[in-house]
Amino acid sequence: MLNTLLKQPLYAWKEQSLLFKIEMILLLIVLYAYFSERIIAAFNHYQMTSSISVYSMSNGVVHVFILLVMLSIPFILYYLIPKQRGIHIFCDKPLSNSQILQLIGYYVVKYLLIYWIILIPFFIALFVIDWGTAIFHVAAFAAYTLIIYLWALSGMRRRQKATYFAYAMAVILLFHSVYASVFILIQHLWILDVIVLFGSGLILWFLMRRPASLHLETLYPAALKRNGHRKSGWLSFQTIPAFLPAGLQVLFNKELIGLWRNAKYRRLKWITLAVYILLLVMVSLRADMANDIGLILISMAVIWLHYSHHFSEKYMHPDPDWFFHTLPLGMFRMMLSRFLVEYFYILLILLIAWIYMIGQQMGAQAQLQTLALLLIFATVILLIMVNFRVMFYDNPRTAGYAYHFTVIFLLVMSVNYRFVGPIISVVLLAFYFYKNYKYIHS
Repeated sequence: MLNTLLKQPLYAWKEQSLLFKIEMILLLIVLYAYFSERIIAAFNHYQMTSSISVYSMSNGVVHVFILLVMLSIPFILYYLIPKQRGIHIFCDKPLSNSQILQLIGYYVVKYLLIYWIILIPFFIALFVIDWGTAIFHVAAFAAYTLIIYLWALSGMRRRQKATYFAYAMAVILLFHSVYASVFILIQHLWILDVIVLFGSGLILWFLMRRPASLHLETLYPAALKRNGHRKSGWLSFQTIPAFLPAGLQVLFNKELIGLWRNAKYRRLKWITLAVYILLLVMVSLRADMANDIGLILISMAVIWLHYSHHFSEKYMHPDPDWFFHTLPLGMFRMMLSRFLVEYFYILLILLIAWIYMIGQQMGAQAQLQTLALLLIFATVILLIMVNFRVMFYDNPRTAGYAYHFTVIFLLVMSVNYRFVGPIISVVLLAFYFYKNYKYIHS
């Protein structure tokens, strides 16, 4: 089972062109080298200015991610795993307990992969400073992830959803309270980690010796609703005003209606606006934070993270092959239609930012500069998102990885090389556009 599941990402990688593989490898090397160097400098700085050892600092960082894993796995098991097609495909198959553990574990690891991606530069830096500490924490993080997964799946079989989450949150709170207390008192935590890992592993080993039969149809009933589309009655081809040329207007209407009829997509838009306004209110209440800096950072983070959801099948579905291979699509019109659909939402975010700046009585020049900076950033984010949605039209997950790595790379280059960085950004975006143009017109 596990061997078959692991072949999926392997085959997906083999299907990519050699140029794409080289680009991704070089991009990863640049990003991980940059962040690893910064983490090494931070470790050396704190080691010289404080009495906290490298082991204690690294242990604290790892346990922050262990907390995130503890909070994530219950939600993954209850809410995200049922939406995977593989679960529904295997629901009526006679799988053994080990095969079910491997199947569910594969999807859990796939969702937790983001934590490993973030921790890799940290582990690289830690290996350079103290390889023994690095090996211990890599092993500890992997062991905690496995034990948390087994405990969560075991508890999920025996309790109702509300009761299960109440128990899970209580255990998480208790464990990290004890961890924080021990950290404050002695700052030597390897004994606590060993006790927890050994004790949990021993208990799970006794429980797994004669486990009760696992059944996918019991854990994830086939009747669970998939991501549905609920029509929004007021939006149709007739109600959208015609303000674009005919060919572009049709594609614009198709994109807008296809997205807006997804109830989860609409909810994402409203939640993003609510969170954005709440964060701005919190910034305005802090007297020690410059309002313009706080506005810029929050706006950039909200725009970046909001459009990262556009690569999730919960909000977007892969485009069919016939859409690109059989329709006489114009490259410029197709990409411009997708760009404009989201650009009006960006203008709404900028309007909220402008109202905030007026309320904070910021000068006209500061308002103009801030809005111009946010407009440029949002435009670049939208261009990257649209390019990768076309480039990987049948694989939104790969498009999402490419989106995040590209945004991080361009931000690092632009912040550290203020003249060369923006030039490289423009050249890279032009290169992506050219690749899409050649593909669609091939």
